[in-house]
Amino acid sequence: MAPTLLSIVGMTPPEHMQGNAFMGRYEADPVDYQFGFRGRMDERYDLVRSVRDKRYIYVRNYMPHRIYGQYIQYMFQTPTTRVWKQMYDEGKLKAPQTYFWEEKPAEELYDLEYDPDEVKNLVESPSHRAVLKRFRKVHQHWVLETRDLGFLPEGEIHARGGDKTPYEMGQDRAHYNLEAIFETAQMAAES
Repeated sequence: MAPTLLSIVGMTPPEHMQGNAFMGRYEADPVDYQFGFRGRMDERYDLVRSVRDKRYIYVRNYMPHRIYGQYIQYMFQTPTTRVWKQMYDEGKLKAPQTYFWEEKPAEELYDLEYDPDEVKNLVESPSHRAVLKRFRKVHQHWVLETRDLGFLPEGEIHARGGDKTPYEMGQDRAHYNLEAIFETAQMAAES
């Protein structure tokens, strides 16, 4: 949103700012991929990254042992969440209604054209091997290009950085060997 807001008021978005203006004077050409993440969620933590194009979405879960629906106090303020969880606990739901309360796979791939609700995971589909391989590569390139800090706990980021900002620490390869950490995270999520 930030590059778009700057573009609307006639200011050039700076190079270091992630994202592209989608309207205004400095509107950028459409991109091939959109990237998403899940990290800290109030009092809980997860490590999820996603990549999508116009047809597919790829989701990489680095903490597949954690369920999608981790207990977040604020989320459970809504009656629908409490009822949904109670029905799950009582065995009154069936797949895919149950998925939110269960552990997730390390990888997910969905064809949004045929499965807009993201129910049929295509990771094991032989006819989608090339798509899966492409998305894995795009995901890895994005993590390394942006120097994704999410692979370190917040306390570790500050301990490694000293008087540096988290951004500065993340850009310093001597303090943040992202390649090795990323490779380890990939292997750990598969275990």
